[in-house]
Amino acid sequence: MGPDIHPNYWAILVAVAATMVLGFLWYGPIFGKAWMKEMGIPAGSKPDPKVMRRGLILMLIGSFLTAFVLAYTGEVWRPSVWKAGADRSAAFYGFLRLFHRLLDLDRLLRAAPSRRRRLGKQVLEAVRHQRRLLFRHASAGGDDPRVLALKAPAATAG
Repeated sequence: MGPDIHPNYWAILVAVAATMVLGFLWYGPIFGKAWMKEMGIPAGSKPDPKVMRRGLILMLIGSFLTAFVLAYTGEVWRPSVWKAGADRSAAFYGFLRLFHRLLDLDRLLRAAPSRRRRLGKQVLEAVRHQRRLLFRHASAGGDDPRVLALKAPAATAG
């Protein structure tokens, strides 16, 4: 006999709505101008509505799938779902979810070397992108100490 899992769909929908609201605030009034400046997007530009609609739909689908998977995996840990006894406190199941995520991280770190190399390349590319943004900021007249620290080793190496 399998588990009797009933995710709370209202909670999933609230999580999706919260993702949308937080995304709007994060890329809008809070850090919108700084994000546009760092990405090199002109301040007065308007994006193509088709691209915006596609991005919104993909974000909704991704947020829903993430919330559903988290709700589902949280339910699997409860003994009452398997008809094996009473449930424990919510904090206990929160710990199990965290433990499960740490096991996933451990599995990733022990993955095949080609997968680790691919992950390493992605991290390296993110670092290179950050350096490019810092140098762009410095060439625009900024005097960020992080940029000066990055330039100092390059100047002494040559």
